[in-house]
Amino acid sequence: MQQRFMLGALLIGAAAIGACNIIGPALAVASGPPKIKQVFDLPEDRVTVVLVEDTASPPIIRDSRLIRRIAESATQELTRRGAVRTAVDPGPIQMMSVQPAERDTPIADLARRVGADQIVYAQIVRFTLSPDGQTFTPSAELRVRVLDASAENEETIGERIWPADAEGHPLLAGGESIAGFSPKDASDIRQAELELAELTGLRLAQLFYDRDRDSVSRNRPGGE
Repeated sequence: MQQRFMLGALLIGAAAIGACNIIGPALAVASGPPKIKQVFDLPEDRVTVVLVEDTASPPIIRDSRLIRRIAESATQELTRRGAVRTAVDPGPIQMMSVQPAERDTPIADLARRVGADQIVYAQIVRFTLSPDGQTFTPSAELRVRVLDASAENEETIGERIWPADAEGHPLLAGGESIAGFSPKDASDIRQAELELAELTGLRLAQLFYDRDRDSVSRNRPGGE
């Protein structure tokens, strides 16, 4: 992760927020319409797997565990909310997707190997704790697609079910500055990155069910 923090000037007030749940408290101030509608209704009768990839060169996220955590967080939330009836553990497909031998393997083929016939596919565009190296503003951006991996129709395997835009649906997570706090050591940075990964996974899942606006913070893994 290429993070450059000017920590000295930002430590005032750091004690006001503990190392745990660094990101969650700041997101509780979100306001607006009480309900946010889902953007796509996933077919419930399909076995779903979440695959998150960082295809940038050099990688945007150097720690693959964070990428896997995004996928795990999204899978847990999709299942908990009933947005899908059956979801596959994303661990195996995440591991396969980064193997050199699988570089040219179609995503749908990877999904079928793990027993899935539908893929929630997210490509990482941005993942950072600070856009300018000074302010603590954790944020992530994804491009999201739903892909077909069903064996029912061989002609449609790998095709995009949603959205119409081939670039995918843009998704933003975080982006709110957290006044008075900055990671002061490697442990804080690791905690903040993990929380951002969990929040990003939550946001990914929330595309597929109706939710209360304040559930951004209340329902995030590890949140209050």
